[in-house]
Amino acid sequence: MQKLSLIGEDVQNCTKLLEGCKSFNQPIVLHDHIVSTFDMFRNCESFNQPIILPQSIQVCSEMFQLCKNFNQQVVIPDNVVETAGMFVGCEMFDQPIELPEGVRNSMGMFRLCKSFNQKVVLPKDIESCDYMFDGCSKFNQPIILGEKIESCWNMFHDCESLNQPVEILSVDCICNEMFKNCGSLEPEKVTIHIRKTSQKNINRRLQKMWDTEEIISGVNVVFEKVPPKKKISSIEYQVTDGPRYAVGESALNTSTAKELSEMFEGLYNEGELALVEMTVESGVASKTLAVYVEGTQFCIGIIDDYASKNYYYNSV
Repeated sequence: MQKLSLIGEDVQNCTKLLEGCKSFNQPIVLHDHIVSTFDMFRNCESFNQPIILPQSIQVCSEMFQLCKNFNQQVVIPDNVVETAGMFVGCEMFDQPIELPEGVRNSMGMFRLCKSFNQKVVLPKDIESCDYMFDGCSKFNQPIILGEKIESCWNMFHDCESLNQPVEILSVDCICNEMFKNCGSLEPEKVTIHIRKTSQKNINRRLQKMWDTEEIISGVNVVFEKVPPKKKISSIEYQVTDGPRYAVGESALNTSTAKELSEMFEGLYNEGELALVEMTVESGVASKTLAVYVEGTQFCIGIIDDYASKNYYYNSV
């Protein structure tokens, strides 16, 4: 069959080019000027053709989303920095794959790839792996998360077969529900690196990782000598069409994260909360961040997690 070239040589953006073409299953040539293939084959349920990605591509997010029959080996170009959702819903996909060192975001990359069971080496500087293997029921490979990983929410959610070593080097990684419904995983296979803290805090962290009220025992805990967590020095908030208000110093010094969160629940639920900003500081530097902006879905209830993330702190 002759290769089909649908794309002009001057085209750089192939976003949603063939979205929804459920019967499309023709070979296609991608030229070397293309930068983005975001959602290019989304919901092309029949598509299952070999494809070569040019080195010019930088974003492959959701490229093959819901291509249920796609099962071809894909070489990701060296310039790619984002692969979020690249194969989500590719139920037949089970091919070897390498992530370039420049990739920073792989959220949901293999989500719902029910057949996928290939070893994946994460780039050392990758930052986000939320939902990366969510629903990969056959996935059972060892994996190491580097020191710069910031978030891996639900990373292995519903990985029913997983029972291989998992090591998390980052002390500030948010790992909530990381192993939810991983029924085969033995806690002894998991190693976490954290700041020295109380057993109570360790138990709480592990409970959040497994999304359970039970105490998780057997996990390998490595204490790292790192600076203490950043302090929340101020919280300001604004209601829609209204002035800014500040949380009092006494409340900041005495309230728990849960109590701080509850200050905004009514405003949040009524849709009146326009902005919340926290300033987090650690001795020599501070960083102000928005934890809620109107129109987004940030949860105020995780103030304690957000406050501890490395990228909220600019060292000097």
